[in-house]
Amino acid sequence: MADTLLKQNPKSPAGYAVLGWCQYKVGRADDAEKALGIVYASGQINYDAAYFIARLLTDKQKYEEAQKLLAGAVKRPARHVPLPGRCEKRCSPR
Repeated sequence: MADTLLKQNPKSPAGYAVLGWCQYKVGRADDAEKALGIVYASGQINYDAAYFIARLLTDKQKYEEAQKLLAGAVKRPARHVPLPGRCEKRCSPR
């Protein structure tokens, strides 16, 4: 799914967010950090992306950064609700 999103719109922060989360879930933390870094740099961080980035930051023991990111995300109007298990089917190795 992430590949399709990025082929259709190579600059899509949403595509990089999904790609980063999938890479994270299959143990490719360095690749996930690169993809999620693109999302972070874009400034277009939805709830899902905030959750994904916060999980990565927490793994790196950057708790304050993760907390600030999530606190900022919940202050914005709700459009997307982060559901941790939502990507499981899309991120499973084929």
